[in-house]
Amino acid sequence: MSHFKIFIPGAIGNRPEHLENIGLGDLVEGSHYHKIDGGVEHGGNGQLVSWAVPGSTMEFTSEDNVDWIEAFARGIYKKGRYWVLLDNQSLPNPTELERVYQHPGKMFKFGDGNQWRLTSPDNLPQDMRLNDDGTWRYVAQRKYHKYGMKCRDHLATFTAEFESKKKKGETEGELSFGDVGNLLIDSLSLNYRLTPEVIDRLVLFNTSNTMEPFIEVIRGAMSNIK
Repeated sequence: MSHFKIFIPGAIGNRPEHLENIGLGDLVEGSHYHKIDGGVEHGGNGQLVSWAVPGSTMEFTSEDNVDWIEAFARGIYKKGRYWVLLDNQSLPNPTELERVYQHPGKMFKFGDGNQWRLTSPDNLPQDMRLNDDGTWRYVAQRKYHKYGMKCRDHLATFTAEFESKKKKGETEGELSFGDVGNLLIDSLSLNYRLTPEVIDRLVLFNTSNTMEPFIEVIRGAMSNIK
């Protein structure tokens, strides 16, 4: 096995904000930086980011086997802000990409043939806060609030579309495949070090394996998370 690496063109110094500035702030934990001065196939000078994983090698089997994958545009982040390096003879698997702490969740088999753990909002840690009347309530922790709200939005859209189709006597609706994919990326990233480019290279998602996990994820939005 060989863990992926990230090359950040133009980055100077060993600083966590390099990953944060390119939309990969969730990968800061356990990251190691290596200065690259020219001679790199894509991007010239910069920082090469890697992660030490037990049972995995930080070295590629051969430079000839390295795939350089240009970062996709995503939200406010532009295409090409970093490059993902993957050993095409030794692609990473879920065990290698696991974060130190695993949130509870349900296992699903995706396109690479492996089982991956997906976590819905109701399985995430919540804080206990006092109401004005002295009673307690559960509140989503700040770092998970955005994910929980996104699941809620998808649940509302899904429910509204289902009801609309039902009134028209239709049994099937349509969901944006992009929205489904992006939500599953967010869910997987809670338990694994991943980027959209790695998910794409592993061909995890297809039209037959995404609806069930998507429903499982948004189901948790019906909990008492606020």
